Amino acid sequence: MDEKLLEIINGYKDFNDYETVKTEILKLGYNISGEGSGRIVFKINDELVLKVAKNDFGFQQNCKEYTKYQEFKTYPVINVTLDIFNNGYCISAEYLTPLTAEAFAKIYWISFSYFKAFLIVDNKKLIIPKKCKQHTKDLITNANEFFRKSGLNRKEILRPNQWGLTPDNNAKIIDYGK
Repeated sequence: MDEKLLEIINGYKDFNDYETVKTEILKLGYNISGEGSGRIVFKINDELVLKVAKNDFGFQQNCKEYTKYQEFKTYPVINVTLDIFNNGYCISAEYLTPLTAEAFAKIYWISFSYFKAFLIVDNKKLIIPKKCKQHTKDLITNANEFFRKSGLNRKEILRPNQWGLTPDNNAKIIDYGK
């Protein structure tokens, strides 16, 4: 990250300054990659995003995402969270290409709707069809294991826009801070 950007985010310590922080980051030429009720996401480059809390909810999302990544970083289904700034006002994470249902189906050979069914079932009843490719089985198994062990709500990640694709076309959860 460049020094000007670091100066802006290191100085962000009050939600009353959110609009100023957002404007200053935009002035540096960074684009908004996504936005929700609690956070705005800036694409820093082809490898990095910056998630900026807009309010206390976004601050809690950043803290939870950073903490969960530190605890479960060995799981290949969660996005890499690299750094936390000012105890949670901002976090940096790996940039992933946004996932669409169409891209998911092409890569994993099942629809995203079918995949969702595997995320909401009780693990004891999880039977993955033999016709699924190995990387599809791995994704289903790893996602279920991550959610079972992390205690996060699976229903929070049942939309394709909460997933992204790595350069080698592996799906990862990009928003697990709720």
